[in-house]
Amino acid sequence: MLPHGIERSENFEAARITTRIANLLSDSWGYLDAAPKVVAHPERLALFLAGAEQEITPVNLEVWPSLTCTARCHSCPYIRNGARKIADKDSESAYVMDLELWQKLAAEFREAGGLSVTFTGGGEPTVNKEIATFAAIARKNGLDWGLYTNGASLTPQLIDNLLEHKPTFIRVSVNSGSAAAHHALYRLGETAYWSVQELVAVLLRRAAGVCTVGLGYIMSTAVRSELIGIREYLVGIERKAGRPVEYIAIRPALKYYDRHGNPVGAQPQADTFGEVPALCREILADACGSIGTRLQINDAAFAAVAGAREPDTCYATQWAASSTNTGDLYLLSEANGGTTEELRRLCYGRVSNGASFAELWRGPDRRQLTQEFSDGVRRAPIWHKLADLDLTLKAIRRTCAVLEPSLAREVSILLATNKKPAHWKFI
Repeated sequence: MLPHGIERSENFEAARITTRIANLLSDSWGYLDAAPKVVAHPERLALFLAGAEQEITPVNLEVWPSLTCTARCHSCPYIRNGARKIADKDSESAYVMDLELWQKLAAEFREAGGLSVTFTGGGEPTVNKEIATFAAIARKNGLDWGLYTNGASLTPQLIDNLLEHKPTFIRVSVNSGSAAAHHALYRLGETAYWSVQELVAVLLRRAAGVCTVGLGYIMSTAVRSELIGIREYLVGIERKAGRPVEYIAIRPALKYYDRHGNPVGAQPQADTFGEVPALCREILADACGSIGTRLQINDAAFAAVAGAREPDTCYATQWAASSTNTGDLYLLSEANGGTTEELRRLCYGRVSNGASFAELWRGPDRRQLTQEFSDGVRRAPIWHKLADLDLTLKAIRRTCAVLEPSLAREVSILLATNKKPAHWKFI
């Protein structure tokens, strides 16, 4: 859809460029797709269009409330990059973010211009017994918040405590279509799969009108029996809750970095990824349609992996930030907490050392890293959180090059006239 303001613009060049950019943003695969959300941030988009992207403040901050995790997923990027090496061996201690550190980081991120926070891992966020207080602090500082969880540590009381602080979304990562597959991945016992289903149903009943509730799945192959299990799981949730989950998001299961911290290109069995979207739609689409669940599949990601897309430059690193439980700030969330020398270079400071978020974000280390990713001195993984946005920004740059600041502002204002997309504060 073209922005409503185009026909009222007196500047033909601005209208022409706006139309061309709007056409690039016409397709969105789901709530996790950051690309169409850029138009909801005209000040930031204007900076990009004018070639001043180094001045962009992140929209979203991913935070680890906990590095400790109840699960031992073999595909966890933070086991693979070494972030959880000590925490997973020390069952006597809880590696959680200090509440005072979160208060400092939340206030500073909002003051710098940030809009939202996603509580994620690292470890399992709900292991932190103060997670509801984390949510309250986010809201107190004017930050929207969302939660990624495996669901196993949720309780009815914790659900109520979280919902009291009005999340934008809660997404439960199930990543399996049977109790056996769930246990093989998470190592939580074969009853956990069904316990999570019950808790999702409780969450849905209590979250009506409060927030979006979805399920997350990562896949490298399409196993028919597992997809049938996912279908039955979704229908079961709808029956138990009296309403469906709003969406399921399906993405590739990837190895982002090798043991040296270098981005991985061709994935093991890359050719199997290409079959996933079609079989998912064949088995899940009708059931999702009948109960009212949006089936959101990242086709571009599966295609990139199947095509053995090589690690590439990244134009989008300014739009989101990541913090470990100790306040270390990393430029890419997939590298967060990485312990290899190469991944440690992606950390541009620690807020617990006295410097503010704004000072570190606007400082020379972060600026240099951002420039290195833009120039190709450093490469991002084959696919990553910001990949959708990165491809769109590159397409915009190819389409209109760098604009004069006044023209960039007019184009970004014209693009912002349509209704904001869902979850627009989350990049």
